[in-house]
Amino acid sequence: FPSHDTKHLRENINFNKVKNSELFNYALGKKTGKQKDKIFRIWGKEPESATYQFIRIDDFVTEKNLSKLDAIKIDVDSYDFEVLQGAEKTLKKFNPWLIVELNHALSKRGQSNSEAFLWLHSQGYNEALVIDHENFILKKGEKNNGSCFKLFY
Repeated sequence: FPSHDTKHLRENINFNKVKNSELFNYALGKKTGKQKDKIFRIWGKEPESATYQFIRIDDFVTEKNLSKLDAIKIDVDSYDFEVLQGAEKTLKKFNPWLIVELNHALSKRGQSNSEAFLWLHSQGYNEALVIDHENFILKKGEKNNGSCFKLFY
């Protein structure tokens, strides 16, 4: 991303004297590498098309040699499912809590929240706490003998 995208976050981190964080300038996705794509910076506006440096969460975890990962929070308008797909090995290894937005924005990339839930179910996630019909908290739990996905409101 252009440097102005991380400038405000870096200023906020410095202003608040946050010592337990690092800032990385990547776009998360299903593939690692530079790719030209459309990014929705402001929902409802036209997307910006540019070349971005993408990284899969799986590759980031390997590169940083992480030994623990408790939670992954994803809200990247229309890329949410692809970010999850790029974290498949990480989900298996660490079983993190997932806090993710799955809504109509996925259709911008030819996907649906139903497709995302089916994929999550195949990864062992079979229950979700519904926050506001678009945001969900998921954690792998006991094996579900049925093929349904339980949603809790």
